[in-house]
Amino acid sequence: MKAKVIHFEKARKKIRDNRRHRYNARDAYQKKREAEREAQLEKERDKLRKKEIKFNFTTPNKDWSIYGGWVNPFEPINKGRLGSTQEWRVEKPKKHYY
Repeated sequence: MKAKVIHFEKARKKIRDNRRHRYNARDAYQKKREAEREAQLEKERDKLRKKEIKFNFTTPNKDWSIYGGWVNPFEPINKGRLGSTQEWRVEKPKKHYY
């Protein structure tokens, strides 16, 4: 009866080649997925660029007529009006009780 002779070098080489093949397949898959992701991101960026809102900053035209007439800054604002400002200056007749 003959014993089977196992050649360890051949077995090691087979295992190394198998590992290399697996790593190469993984790398190829990863590169393919990265390229797909980049393409997807580029599509999304293009969509966002198309949907961008452009702002035009303009000053609104005010209707100055709603604010009333122009005033003289050297005259008091309550001139000619009856009001209660500085009421303490006016001398009031005192009430007399009998």
